[in-house]
Amino acid sequence: MTELIFGPVLLVACVKRQKIVRGILLVSMIASFISFLSLVFPQFKELLFSYFSYDDKLLIYVWRGFGLSNDLLYTYSVAQAFIFCFLLETKNRVLIILGFIPFSVAVLFNARIGLLPIALYFIYKVIVERRLSILLYLLALIIVLVVVIVYSGIYDEYESTFSWLLDAFAETSNVVLGTSFDVQSSNIEILQNMIVYPSDLGEWIFGKGESIFGISGQNSDIGYIIQLNYGGIIYCILLAFFFFLIVYRLFKMGIKKEWYFFVVPILILLLNYKGDVFQSSSFMRVFMVIYLLTIIQYEKEKNNCNASIPTQ
Repeated sequence: MTELIFGPVLLVACVKRQKIVRGILLVSMIASFISFLSLVFPQFKELLFSYFSYDDKLLIYVWRGFGLSNDLLYTYSVAQAFIFCFLLETKNRVLIILGFIPFSVAVLFNARIGLLPIALYFIYKVIVERRLSILLYLLALIIVLVVVIVYSGIYDEYESTFSWLLDAFAETSNVVLGTSFDVQSSNIEILQNMIVYPSDLGEWIFGKGESIFGISGQNSDIGYIIQLNYGGIIYCILLAFFFFLIVYRLFKMGIKKEWYFFVVPILILLLNYKGDVFQSSSFMRVFMVIYLLTIIQYEKEKNNCNASIPTQ
């Protein structure tokens, strides 16, 4: 549904390469404002849920699921965070100020993993580009966000949401820093309960041809396990080859200095742990749009360049 609504906007905006990111930003900002309206006006969220017939399972997560997407609880927030990094790259202060709060809602109030692209973006800026001053920029954004949350009354109204969000930081601290915050580790639970191996040699090589996500009995949310059981080792090799071919082609086109070539490979590897990222996820759709439009524009520019070279 979101593709039918926002797809034409993106196609019109992406006539030239310099407008690719502009078009994606436009679509993403519209989506983030819808998430913001869903948070501020609960009736609007109820309208979206009733009109677009969301999965009933989504209604269980009353502290999450703000926006218009079929992937609210997984990579929608990742896609929004990824595009917000492009917004930061524009250095357009007006757009950043206008989009900061809506993008924050779209990321923080849907899936905690949405914080990952932003974290990787700032790590790249600090370590690779050695822009230590950007940490002050990040601190300023965090302070603004905290002030808005506390003094707007949002924290009191959505205390369970923030408790769920803070659990992620506590869990990360327990694993990375060795702290002992009292929080249930969902990652440990995943490792314990969702490792499902193929039952015989044939399934190891070729898979069983069906997804084990959400089925009764032995099932898994882990993308690598889902893919292994679905198509075996052969399918996993093909997926890996497909991904590395994309990265190689973009490197070959001379776009290897962009920050997202640091972010995207790590992001896909981690997202595929949380779910099957290649199965029509919001993030992969955004990335593939950028990838395909970049190739089209590159080929157009190369042909124009060749046409301008005089022949003897």
